Amino acid sequence: MFFVDNSTLNFHLKKLDGLIKQLPNKKYTLTEMGQKAAEILRELKSATLQSKVQSFQETVELLLAPTKKRILAGLIDFLIGFGVFVLLPLIFAPLRWSLESLVSSPERNLLFLVLFWFYLTLLEGFSGQSLGKVFMQIKVVRVDGKN
Repeated sequence: MFFVDNSTLNFHLKKLDGLIKQLPNKKYTLTEMGQKAAEILRELKSATLQSKVQSFQETVELLLAPTKKRILAGLIDFLIGFGVFVLLPLIFAPLRWSLESLVSSPERNLLFLVLFWFYLTLLEGFSGQSLGKVFMQIKVVRVDGKN
């Protein structure tokens, strides 16, 4: 059970004067004005809650592309990076390098990761889309929906 000392209770009852009244059996009830105030508060709470829920739903819809699309966009980006960084040198200089030397070199792998990071960072930073995201029709946006 909840207990409040008399002085605190009396203070708050005086603040609610006009909104509540004491019945002959010593219980309290809302006056007509108190009922209107409670109704207004319920409507305000409901409208505010609905507004917050709608805003949250819009934000979630903005932020989350389907997982399948995001994974496919990442795979497309990786294949583009792999093709440019590994396969093009094989086409233009087949006698110099073998596929094994291109893939197994730690320095080339590190260089690939750094360049791939720049590729993603620059494209998504300036346009909100890498080539994979363009193909999958998704993009990175701010919380307010702007690029």
